[in-house]
Amino acid sequence: AARTDATKELELAARGDDVERISAAIVAAEVLEVAHSNITVARQRIDVLIADKQRLEAERVLATAVHGEDIEDLKNAIKHAVCADVHQNKLIEAKRCLSSLEEEARAASLRGEAMRALDAAVELDDITGIVAAIARAEEVHVQKQAIDDARARLLNLEVEERARQLDAVF
Repeated sequence: AARTDATKELELAARGDDVERISAAIVAAEVLEVAHSNITVARQRIDVLIADKQRLEAERVLATAVHGEDIEDLKNAIKHAVCADVHQNKLIEAKRCLSSLEEEARAASLRGEAMRALDAAVELDDITGIVAAIARAEEVHVQKQAIDDARARLLNLEVEERARQLDAVF
């Protein structure tokens, strides 16, 4: 009777979602020597429930990372999601987002380099350097105001240079 009750409880528990109830039913079934096949089914159910919980958590973390702006967080969330068997569509979306964030980071880096080159050329009053730096800054979409300021400085330097050339002639 006890073994029959334990078997019934194990079967009922294994149909549900309560890992603790299934675990307790497994322990009772093992003590009462319930058929090993029933215990195996219950253990498999626990594995499925744990995997589902991990997948749901990975999906949650991935969704948060996709809406964020941290490249490393998103990379880690994608790795975790792959391991947790998150649906392929969600992974594709996350990888697209990652590519976009990485491209934005590269572009921002290029803008920063161009801005530093522009500042350095202006600081040195280097006409040739300013011309080249303006071209590069426009290429990578540096802020318009910085480019306009460099153009204004370039114009002043060119006027000063022409004045020196005229002074040298006369």
